[in-house]
Amino acid sequence: MKSVLAVGDTHYPFTDQRQIKKIVAFAALHKPQRIVQLGDLYDFYSFSRWVRSRDLMTPKQEVDLGRKQAEAFWAELRRVCPQAQCYQLIGNHDARLAKRVMEAIPELERFLDHTKELWRFEGVETQPSEREELILDGVCFMHGYRKHGDHVKFNMMSTVVGHSHKGGTVYMRQRGKTIWELNAGFVALQSSLPMSYGPQKKLHQCTGGFGWIDEYGPRFIPEW
Repeated sequence: MKSVLAVGDTHYPFTDQRQIKKIVAFAALHKPQRIVQLGDLYDFYSFSRWVRSRDLMTPKQEVDLGRKQAEAFWAELRRVCPQAQCYQLIGNHDARLAKRVMEAIPELERFLDHTKELWRFEGVETQPSEREELILDGVCFMHGYRKHGDHVKFNMMSTVVGHSHKGGTVYMRQRGKTIWELNAGFVALQSSLPMSYGPQKKLHQCTGGFGWIDEYGPRFIPEW
């Protein structure tokens, strides 16, 4: 299998830029042949149906800043790895905008095509929806929606996911062969308001970092 750099949830613009710099530095050093961002590229906090502050920033500010940072993210990775094949997946947070529109004014569905430009970048192949997985060399790449370790059991093939914000690798045997599930963790800024999902802000189980796959297998590389 070709070497793969798997980047989990970035939640732009609420991203840990310190981690992004380390990911770019790692890519520059190890030159992955493929780079996959596993979805939740954006957070879309302004479009959440959960209780949220309206004083953080306007929807326009969030979208504009998020897009600017996402463009810089892909531009930097493509600069240091010009030969890499790049892929952008769609996550459940990325789908927030479309879901809110469909809930409120379903007649505007046809106009949602214009918003897809937010996930298009030069030299990057983008999957069409959050339900669309990517298969590369017999490995399934998807945003994820199950508990860590359950995707590989359901898919019955090695799988790379994000979503749960908990990095790590689990293994299982299938017909005499070892298959695995790699969770790439997340790259969001845990101290930001949109990342404060639970009652405890400092004590949480989220693990920042990224995923790496090469001829020696998959592994999660935590932030250091």
